[in-house]
Amino acid sequence: MPAIIDSNAFDVDNIRHAKARDGDLQGLRKSYANDAYPELPDMSSAELWDDLAGSREIPDFRIRRLRAVADQVPPGSNVLDVGIGWGEIIPMILERNNCRYTGIDFSAKIVAAAAKAHPACKFMVGSLADVADQFDVVLALEVCEHILPSRIFDFFGHIKRLLAADGLLIITVPVYENLRAMTLRCPHCGHMHNRMGHVRAYTPELIAAELKLAGFDVRDSFFIYASFGNSPAGWIKRRIVDLGRYLLKLGKTTPLNVVVVARNSADR
Repeated sequence: MPAIIDSNAFDVDNIRHAKARDGDLQGLRKSYANDAYPELPDMSSAELWDDLAGSREIPDFRIRRLRAVADQVPPGSNVLDVGIGWGEIIPMILERNNCRYTGIDFSAKIVAAAAKAHPACKFMVGSLADVADQFDVVLALEVCEHILPSRIFDFFGHIKRLLAADGLLIITVPVYENLRAMTLRCPHCGHMHNRMGHVRAYTPELIAAELKLAGFDVRDSFFIYASFGNSPAGWIKRRIVDLGRYLLKLGKTTPLNVVVVARNSADR
């Protein structure tokens, strides 16, 4: 039985980051055992997302991130979107020449709003365990950071079951978050609260290592920035800003998200 290590739950992903960076996949896999390290409480619930269902704030970087994901979906694909959020990506997927879209979420309010806006698409309230169809592409956009470490490989296992051989899994996660600063503890009841329900702090190396351990082959990855697009003009603008930051000894611009495109490995 793995030893319980006296480490604050906020610091555990730093340990995993180091193992992923160093290529210690065996040690990384052991770190996900139920009693290996402390975990934050599960803070992502249907109630939280029911409350967020009516939000209409659409930052530019979110649209750029979703457009970048949609551009990776092959035309004619049968697509499953896990955790549909506000559904802005749905029309982008439907534009991809005969793509079919199925969305699943555990928030009944979010699903009801998406189904009303897109009656030609298929929607489900529930979890991946409730899905039996096969898909060419599975999207898990801003989902993994809500899943407890001890459950993440069950989540990836469900995706492998639903994904066609050589199918695509496209994931986005926020990177380099300060989870400790984002999470508050109630001084009265002790309950921990994160406004967006995040329980993981990812780096690009960590999400890529998790996917490899789960039996996926990472084919591509790229960053999404708050103020810079992924066009040549956006790249030039960021390089100019980074030069200024270097001269001021501020370090490079930090990305908000990483987009990872992986293929199902049929031999695992």
